[in-house]
Amino acid sequence: MISSRELAYTILLNAIKHRSYINLQLKGLSHPDMAFVNALVYGVMQNYRQCRHFYGPFITKKVSIEVDVILLLSAYQNHFMRDIPQYAIKSEAMKLCEKYASYGKGFVNAMIEKIFSAQRIQAKDEFDTEGISLETSFEPWIIKMWQAHYGHHFAYDYAKFSNTPSPIFGFLHYQNKNDLSRYGTKLNDYTFLSDKSLINHDDFKAKQVFIADIHAQVVGFNTPIQPHERVLDACGAPGGKSMMMAMKIKDDAEIICADISSHRLELVKQSVSKARLKSIQTYELDARMAHTQFELSSFDGILVDAPCSGLGVLRRKPEIKMFITPEDIDKLVNIQAEILDSCAKVLKVGGWMVYSTCTLNKKENENQINAFLKTHPGFICEHMMPFDSFKTGGDGFFMATLRKIQ
Repeated sequence: MISSRELAYTILLNAIKHRSYINLQLKGLSHPDMAFVNALVYGVMQNYRQCRHFYGPFITKKVSIEVDVILLLSAYQNHFMRDIPQYAIKSEAMKLCEKYASYGKGFVNAMIEKIFSAQRIQAKDEFDTEGISLETSFEPWIIKMWQAHYGHHFAYDYAKFSNTPSPIFGFLHYQNKNDLSRYGTKLNDYTFLSDKSLINHDDFKAKQVFIADIHAQVVGFNTPIQPHERVLDACGAPGGKSMMMAMKIKDDAEIICADISSHRLELVKQSVSKARLKSIQTYELDARMAHTQFELSSFDGILVDAPCSGLGVLRRKPEIKMFITPEDIDKLVNIQAEILDSCAKVLKVGGWMVYSTCTLNKKENENQINAFLKTHPGFICEHMMPFDSFKTGGDGFFMATLRKIQ
């Protein structure tokens, strides 16, 4: 059987080399020491910049990704995990070298000694941008953006928060009459806090209980959807918020869950079928072209859960902070604006449109809505809010509720 470290190495190599999300790679995997594998994979990705700083300054030539991943694993184990002897760290690194990078054994051995003698980085204070960047393994431009948008104190705290484990929140099928406390700690009328055991619960397997971040649930359950309405979930896959809206109105509406990805729509169909929901249908759509695919003014409500930079879900997808660039955000802002403009045309007068993202970035959130309102005088904003992750433990989300008044 493949060792836990070798499995972690393989996952990390794919994530860094091919930008493959680690949560998708880990899905369905089984290993006797799966908890250790998860800790290694997420730990390395969350602390990538600091781990590499332990040996990076001593590298005088380009190293292969294979060697780099072996060193990252060694650095994380030594500085962030307890009770792993240094001889074991080095021994396991040499085994990985022997199998995947035999040419680099001498180099890895030398760099591991540098790793062992290094000290963890900690920022001096909330104004030490470079120190925060190394301590939390964020690119400096992200820290500077958060400082500019939300203040220095928030930026430092949120960067640290993004490296913590995600709680597991759930909600019930509307036909499930059990008390929420049966599955965990009741937080409000529809949300409960649970733990990993929930995925083995019979009701979870039977699609009577679902997992979704608490702030994703706030978006889904707080759209103004009413029974009998025709609603478009414009960027809907994998379908969670469509299902929440269906639960809210007890499956008594017409909800079109649209997405540009046919593969992701197949996942929606599977979930909807298992949950026995009749109000949701799927539709392959580039949401920027909604006005060419649907009759104008034909929807009572529209949810635009927009494609975004994902800076609010880094606890689940830490690799985002390694690869996202300012140019990526600029492109996303343009796409979001095009989606809003197209969807506005297929919304009835008097209808509602909810815009949401899972990011912390005013360019994609508040500024996006303000720009939309300036160019669409027939709309008003009824409600706009970011979410308090420190209070709830949920991911970083944003939500704005708009109304078409003319």
